[in-house]
Amino acid sequence: MMIAFGDDVQRVLGIWRKGAQKAQSVNIDQVNKLTSEGRAVDEAIRETWTYKRAAEFGFTKAKLVQSEGQIGAFTSLDVLIER
Repeated sequence: MMIAFGDDVQRVLGIWRKGAQKAQSVNIDQVNKLTSEGRAVDEAIRETWTYKRAAEFGFTKAKLVQSEGQIGAFTSLDVLIER
C-alpha cells in the first residue's frame, strides 16, 4: 500500500477479527495474549505486526475505535493508526 500510494496515505484502519477463517488476524491474537498478561490495550496494540509495519512509515498514533469481547478475549478490534 505504501509503495503504491506513498504520502497520500493519511491513516491505516486495522479491522482485526477472531475466528473468521479468511479474515482471522494475528494482530488480535497478540493483543489478547498481551492483555491477558496484564498489559494495557493501547500498549498491546503497539506490539502488533500491523502497528510495527505502519510505524516504519511514521504512523505511530494508534486509537482503539471499536471492540467486542473483553480483555484477553477480544473477538473484534478496529484500530485507527495515524501519523
